Amino acid sequence: MVEVRCRLPSSGRYFRGRFAAAGGTVELRSPSVFKDVQPAAAIVNCAGLASRSLVLDPQLRPVRGQHLVVTNPGIVEFFSEDTGGSPDLLCIYPHGDAVVLGGTAVDGDDRLEDDDQAAEAILARCVDRTATCGCVPPATRCG
Repeated sequence: MVEVRCRLPSSGRYFRGRFAAAGGTVELRSPSVFKDVQPAAAIVNCAGLASRSLVLDPQLRPVRGQHLVVTNPGIVEFFSEDTGGSPDLLCIYPHGDAVVLGGTAVDGDDRLEDDDQAAEAILARCVDRTATCGCVPPATRCG
């Protein structure tokens, strides 16, 4: 079983600082419907599962994604494989002391809970792809 207990440090503050240094401004709003949003040069929609009601589109479907964050055993190269229409993704993204292993993209699944079976399958795919991931002992898995 893979326990999900730690998160990668947020880089949001860093990118927001760079954006502000370049002259950009950020305005946070929580509109109830998209038509209430005023025109802007760029709009970032972080509504997640609320998107269906925000854009008033009942055909909009969720896609459930899950990744693992594990202790980095020394991986320095990013890897991503095109898995076609499969919900089982294969990617390895090193971030300093951590590695993001992926993942899943399950169309129509709106569950928010971690899925232990999916986590084990993600780990198995990544270990199978590169022996480097196999040197992460179970006790150091997190994410």
